[in-house]
Amino acid sequence: MKTWYIRWLLILLGLSNWQVSAQPGASLYVLSIGSADYETNFTQYEAGFAGWPQLPAAATSARQMVKLLGSSRVAYLDSLISRPNSLVTRAAVLTAVRKLSTRALREHRPNPLLIFYFAGHGVSEGFGWNLFMMPGNFTATITGRNAVSMGELAVYAGDVYDALAETKLPFVMLLDCCYEGQDEKATLRALANQQTFQQVAALAQASMAIVRKMNEFAEPNPVVFSAVPGQLAEAVPLPGGKPGKRVGPVCRRAMLASAQAAEQPLTLDRLLLALTSPVLDTAPKSVAISNWDRAACSFKNYRLR
Repeated sequence: MKTWYIRWLLILLGLSNWQVSAQPGASLYVLSIGSADYETNFTQYEAGFAGWPQLPAAATSARQMVKLLGSSRVAYLDSLISRPNSLVTRAAVLTAVRKLSTRALREHRPNPLLIFYFAGHGVSEGFGWNLFMMPGNFTATITGRNAVSMGELAVYAGDVYDALAETKLPFVMLLDCCYEGQDEKATLRALANQQTFQQVAALAQASMAIVRKMNEFAEPNPVVFSAVPGQLAEAVPLPGGKPGKRVGPVCRRAMLASAQAAEQPLTLDRLLLALTSPVLDTAPKSVAISNWDRAACSFKNYRLR
């Protein structure tokens, strides 16, 4: 009897070790950005520009993601979090992306995984999943601008994607664009009505590259949006936080996924499934979507902690 007990124990230990080995630990390279503060000096505004509402939830979200991803598996962690006198700029974001990529390529760590997180305002024409992340110093009108013109002023998600893809390393993009408060919602709806991409449909017909960006995001490297591009996403309550403290939908769901997996390894697959799960969260409007090709992803079992 004792011999059989020992044999079964050894078998169970072997299965446990096999499961852990099937979930290799990732070497995380993380960039967390929170663009919460936007230019308020109207003398800097282009004629017709209404200004962006401040977004405190973006700073809170970026800090929470630093805590969540700042585990022992982090090889490199950088953050850009705005302050009223220190706005997040397009140049700073692109520089940070290059720094992240260079560091990961130089160090040759096992199982590298690049994670780009952005919380702040975002604009999309809602046609080809083109998303432009708004830096704090964006002061131009959007009316009449095409995607190329916008990409020179804002942070185009496709540019970040391409920069990370050039490394040939696995990566994830978490795009947590949202608004905070009903007054801001009214302001942003007015902006959406007045400052739409007038030339996008014609440009898309002339160049399928824009339309196909949605298909390009349907690749092994996951891109997660806080809402369908072209729609507004509202900031949601911070789990366990003070009343009134809010974060972006992606951040909230990432925190809930982490807490849910407290006693288990948190893999990339578990995190991404939680981000897009329709049953994980009961908070209204806490949703996230992705066009990720899960079956083609060879690194989904990487452990994040």
